[in-house]
Amino acid sequence: MNQILYSERSGNGSNKKIIILLIALVVVIISAIFVISGMLNRKILANVYIGDVNVGMQTQEKARELLESEFETYKSMKIKLILNGKEEIYTADALGINVDSMLDDTISNAYQYGRSGNFFENSSSVVKSYFNDNKIAINIAFDDEKLKASLSKLAGESEETATDDTYEIQDDKIVIVKGHDGNKVDFELAKQYIATAVINGVVNVNVPTVDGNASRIDLKKLYDDTYVVPQNASYTSGEKFELVMDKKGKDFDLSEAQLAYNDAKAGEEIAIKFKEIEAKIKIADLDVALFRNVLSTFSSTYDQSITGRVTNLKVAAERCNNTILYPGEEFSYNKALGTRTVANGFAPGHSFAGGKVVTTIGGGICQVSSALYNVVLEADLEVTNRVAHGLYVEYVKPSLDATVVDGAIDFKFKNNRKYPVKIGATVENGVVTVTLYGIKNENEPIIEIESVVLETIPYKTVNENDSSMKVGTSKVVQDPVNGYVSEAYRIEKDSSGNVISRTLISKDRYAATNKIIKVGTKTEPTPVPTPTPTPIPTPEYSDDDGRDLPPGWDSPESPYGRS
Repeated sequence: MNQILYSERSGNGSNKKIIILLIALVVVIISAIFVISGMLNRKILANVYIGDVNVGMQTQEKARELLESEFETYKSMKIKLILNGKEEIYTADALGINVDSMLDDTISNAYQYGRSGNFFENSSSVVKSYFNDNKIAINIAFDDEKLKASLSKLAGESEETATDDTYEIQDDKIVIVKGHDGNKVDFELAKQYIATAVINGVVNVNVPTVDGNASRIDLKKLYDDTYVVPQNASYTSGEKFELVMDKKGKDFDLSEAQLAYNDAKAGEEIAIKFKEIEAKIKIADLDVALFRNVLSTFSSTYDQSITGRVTNLKVAAERCNNTILYPGEEFSYNKALGTRTVANGFAPGHSFAGGKVVTTIGGGICQVSSALYNVVLEADLEVTNRVAHGLYVEYVKPSLDATVVDGAIDFKFKNNRKYPVKIGATVENGVVTVTLYGIKNENEPIIEIESVVLETIPYKTVNENDSSMKVGTSKVVQDPVNGYVSEAYRIEKDSSGNVISRTLISKDRYAATNKIIKVGTKTEPTPVPTPTPTPIPTPEYSDDDGRDLPPGWDSPESPYGRS
């Protein structure tokens, strides 16, 4: 019988366990359905409150709409901070409270209710949400820097509050404001007090403090942080040439600064002047090294009486002078000179156009570009663009000229040497001189440039009628110059003068500049002779009314007599 009774009891216990398990399973299933449903519909769980607003079963976007007006009150909220008897009223923004972030963070917390735990925790929260109200704490979001600034300002206005040393680095000095010991604001606790006050609508907050000393500036560390080492000018000549400009260093007198700091009172301003430290090697010192050799030079003469041309020559030379080209850099003559206008410093001068000598703004500048072409060839730099004149110019040999036209024809070359080169250009005392400076290695070959005339093209004399000049008169208006067919060669020699190579540079053709004579064609009109007037004969006699008088009327014996 005992066995039977035991069996019955065992059977009843098993049934109860099964029932409990079934109920639990149903709960889990229902919870899972709720959880999955909540996940799918992306809504906050039921009966979730933010403040007094029920945001349950709302999307986050809808919850924001419901709470925006509620949270707007925080923006206009004003809180009085009290510190050591000093009172100051601050807005939420001045305290670093970001109301928009508060709203976003709080809604996010509400949405995460029932979603942030494990499956069973989330399931339990889902079930409970249908039977209980669930309050979500408002999250106060602070901008710590803003809050610290406001608290520091309030503390700084209190003599009891400790203030740290502060400093500002300016261009020529460091300005230190010496702080003083006292009590300090407990920032983290103050933030908690303010957050609690905001949530509960409290307008007065006593700022908590702790005893403390001011933080002092370490002048030695400040010296080390602000010390600037002077930088010497230097250059490297590896795969790529690099030039380092000199820079001044700076520091300050640490001993003098320490004495001034020690003597200063709390709140006093101390100005520490920087001292400049000159670099031992300056860029000017490198000029001697980098441009110690004359690579090439060329000179030509000009007529000093032609003032416009002289002006243009001087402007061109000045704008090329002291130009430095680093390895790989290209020089543009047109770019260096700029637009040829009177406003840009140029004057009218003679140039070529249509086979004739004409007057243009900037005329004559090709004498400088041609001189530059010659030194570039001799220095063995890379010519990247050169065009010969259409007519022969007498200041250089044939095939050794370089013409330019503003906006159309340019003279360009590139520094293909290992080191920088510098252009020197002068126009004075009737001589144009262009020189290239750089570093010339001892083992460099000797470069000579040769001009060879293949053919001379004689000029012609051209008479041009001029109706403004009288017949029989004439005037030479263009002086003649022969033209040429010519070639230029690069000749490379070794140190003993032996020719290594002879290479054609260019072949050019120059038209002759004809002699032009103006011949007068104006004729004087043939003068019309003035006619000789026919004499009127005097009548032998006449009376007052024109009647003929008889012969002898005026004799003494005449009966007519005389009046």
